[in-house]
Amino acid sequence: MRSLRDIANLFPDAARTGLTSAQASESCDRFGANRLTPLPREPAWKKFLEKFDEAIIRILLAASLLKIVIDLFEESAVAGAIGLGCVFAVLGLAFVPRLRAWVPPMLFALAAILVIVSAALGELSFEGLAVMVAVALATGVAFLSEYRSDQEFEKLNANKDAIRVKVLRDGHQRVLPLEEVVVGDLVMLETGDEVP
Repeated sequence: MRSLRDIANLFPDAARTGLTSAQASESCDRFGANRLTPLPREPAWKKFLEKFDEAIIRILLAASLLKIVIDLFEESAVAGAIGLGCVFAVLGLAFVPRLRAWVPPMLFALAAILVIVSAALGELSFEGLAVMVAVALATGVAFLSEYRSDQEFEKLNANKDAIRVKVLRDGHQRVLPLEEVVVGDLVMLETGDEVP
């Protein structure tokens, strides 16, 4: 961060007449353009999968799987053992660093498969299915809320290009796009203006 004294030393006449066009160009070359570096955009599918990694969702997934596996054991010991083995196999993937983020969504998919298996065996696990529906609703609502927020932020960010700023350049007041304001410019603010 530069102090006003540092800026005054760099551009001694700027306090009275503003920067000259040459000084503005030099300032832009030296300090860079007045724009934020856009953050890398994360794909929507990745944001959706991240919603499964919240603590409450993991607890609900565990409850759902527990109930489904218990119901499978009540129907058939072999089906219950296979279901429990599948749960432990998916949980074992948590120890593989590259697959760790995929464990909660895979547990959800496994729960869906086990509900289908329990229905095929003749005894649908209603409680497990109900908890899975709750997980699907919670993750879906959280994802849609974040997605809409991101869209609104992008709209606001797009509007920043329309912001015009009054500066003193070459001894005259000029109106410039926000991105053309540089370090050393004297910004002229009036009531109701946005501070650039």
